Amino acid sequence: TTTRHQLFEQALEQLMDMHPSMVTMISATPIPFMLELLQRGDKSADDIEFFNLRHHENYNGIENIQPLTINRKSVYLAQNELKHSSEYTSDGVTICCANEENMALFDDAMAGKGKNVLVLDASCPRVYATNNIRDKAAGVQKLYKKRGKSCVVIAFSGKGISVKFPGMKWEYNKWKKSLIGKLLEHIDEVYGSGVPVFIFGYTKLCRGISFRSSDRVPTHMVMAMGRGHNISTIVQTLGRATFNGKDVLKENGFDYVTVLTTSNDYTLCTKVQEYINVVAQRIDAGDTFAEAVTGANVKIPDSANFLRHTFREIGKIKGGRSEFEKIVNMENIPGGLSPDEEETKEKFWDDEGAQKLLRSLARLRKGNALVEKDDILEDMHEAEHYPMKNKNLQPLLRKFVDKSLIVKEK
Repeated sequence: TTTRHQLFEQALEQLMDMHPSMVTMISATPIPFMLELLQRGDKSADDIEFFNLRHHENYNGIENIQPLTINRKSVYLAQNELKHSSEYTSDGVTICCANEENMALFDDAMAGKGKNVLVLDASCPRVYATNNIRDKAAGVQKLYKKRGKSCVVIAFSGKGISVKFPGMKWEYNKWKKSLIGKLLEHIDEVYGSGVPVFIFGYTKLCRGISFRSSDRVPTHMVMAMGRGHNISTIVQTLGRATFNGKDVLKENGFDYVTVLTTSNDYTLCTKVQEYINVVAQRIDAGDTFAEAVTGANVKIPDSANFLRHTFREIGKIKGGRSEFEKIVNMENIPGGLSPDEEETKEKFWDDEGAQKLLRSLARLRKGNALVEKDDILEDMHEAEHYPMKNKNLQPLLRKFVDKSLIVKEK
C-alpha cells in the first residue's frame, strides 16, 4: 500500500478478527508458532495438531550441507567477521566484504570440480552505499577474469535483479523484474554448464525464493548474518541451500553443498531441525502437542538443544527465547564437544586474556549469576594480577557472547 503496509498481513489480521474455527499454519521455521500456540489461553493445547511433512529421498536437506574444509579441517567465520570494511586483495583486485576464508570458498567453487556451479553469497547488507553487493560481485568477476576464468555474477536486492555477464557491463533493466529461475535458465542456455554463477544478496536470500534452474542447483554458500538477525531468519537463509534435486547436485559432480558461516549458526540450524523432528516423533508416539514441545514426559535431548549454541532471539518478537527457556525441559549438557564448541576451544585455548576472563567469570558466578564489568576488572587485577582496561575487556566479552559462552542482559 502507499503506507508501505503488507496487503497480506492486513488481510490476515482481518481474518483473525473474525475468530475462524480452524487455523492452519505452514512454516519451515515453526518454533515461534509453537510458542504462540502454547501461550494462547483460548484454545486447549490438546486440540492442536502438528504435522511434520517428511521430505522426499531426492531432497537435499540440512544434513547434506557441510562446512568448508581446508587441509581436512572445517573452517568457519567469526561473528561479524565479514563487513563492508573487510577487504581481500589479490592480483591487483580488491574485493569488499571478503576475507581469505570467503575467497577460499570461491576458489573451491571455481576449481572445476564439477559443472553448473551456483554460489550464493549472503554476507553484504549494502545495496546503495559504497562496498555493496554489486561492488563485491564485480570484484569477484574481475579477479577470476585475471586468472583466466569466466563467471556470471548477479546482484539481487529489493530493487530487483541486475546481472553482469562475462566481458559485459551491468544489465540493470532487462532482468530487473524477472524471476531468478528464468534468468538462470537463460544463463544455462547461453553459457552452458561450464560457467559458474554467483548470486550476491542479503535479505532477498533470507527466505521465500528457490535459487535454481532445471540443471543448476546451489553448490556453495556464504552466510554471514549480523547480530540482529533471529534464529528463524538464520535457518531460512541456510535453507536457500536446500532443495528438491539431490540427484541434480550429484549429476553436477557434488556430493553436498559447501557452506561458510559461523560454527554457532551452522550448529543451531542442524539442531533446530532435530528439535522439530523430536516433537513430531513424540506426537506420533502419543504425546500431546504441549507435552512434546516442552519435553514434559521425557526431556528434549541435547542433540535438539539449539538454544545453547546461540545468542539470537527465536523469532521477530522479543521474549520468545526466555519463554522457551522457561517452559522447555532439556537434558543436561553432555561431556563431549559439538563442532562449534571444538572451534571455540581452539579459538581461545592459547588466548591468555580469554583464559583469565573465563577463570574470573567462574569465580564471580559462584556468588551471583549476574556479573558486572567492573567486578570482572577488579577480580582479574586481584586474583590474576592481570590488569585489563575496559576498552580491551568489552570486545572480549562480545566474543564470549557471540560464542554463546555467556549471555548479555539487555
